[in-house]
Amino acid sequence: MDILQVLFHCYYLIYLGIDMGSLSLFKSQENRLFQLATVNQQREFMRYLRDLNGWLERDVHDRQSELRGIAARVDQLRDDLHDIRTQGGLAQLG
Repeated sequence: MDILQVLFHCYYLIYLGIDMGSLSLFKSQENRLFQLATVNQQREFMRYLRDLNGWLERDVHDRQSELRGIAARVDQLRDDLHDIRTQGGLAQLG
């Protein structure tokens, strides 16, 4: 229930002539509903953040694995170039 609905209910109760004691009870019930809605929103937000954190953690591990693979391939290319140079392969290619 949003704030406009609460205001509408309050004005409607006043229009009907509901006494202040009943209005006070209504307001306390409305406050309780707002508190419950806030708690539910916080729980939903915490669940979202937990899911996001898990996704980000998996993504970091995937990226690190990719970088390790690239580094291994660069090392292999470096070693291959070194082997070609030491065997005189570049002179034969040129």
